[in-house]
Amino acid sequence: MSYMYLEDFYVGLIRTSGEYTVSKDEIVEFARQWDPVPFHIDMDAARESIFGGLVASSTHVFAIRSRLIHMLPVKTRLLAGFEFENLKLVAPVRPNDRLSLTIETVYVRKSRTKPDRGIVKNCLVITNQKKETILTSREVILVARRKTD
Repeated sequence: MSYMYLEDFYVGLIRTSGEYTVSKDEIVEFARQWDPVPFHIDMDAARESIFGGLVASSTHVFAIRSRLIHMLPVKTRLLAGFEFENLKLVAPVRPNDRLSLTIETVYVRKSRTKPDRGIVKNCLVITNQKKETILTSREVILVARRKTD
């Protein structure tokens, strides 16, 4: 498996994931366990909601975000997640939506105190098959540096 280390990141780097299709059953099953709001689990209630139909819960969309990150062709040698800034749910996720992720690196720096790591800030955008924006955020992560023995 191939990994990206801090030295591989640069401002302007853009990476994209494959697609993930969200099923009706998945939306309902996730919501029953984690967010049992009627418009996430009941078709009639969903039709009567402001969404006019079944939609995934925000928690589910955030979990799909993690899945899409793991679908990137090259993994990050991640040490920890630090911060999520300006997380916005721009549009709902509906059954059979095909979601994909684009990540743009906007900041990179070596740690000032620990030579084995550094900070990367990325802007993330999830879109559906219609190219509509679903989620946006800025995320700060701690990334390992290559060993230079």
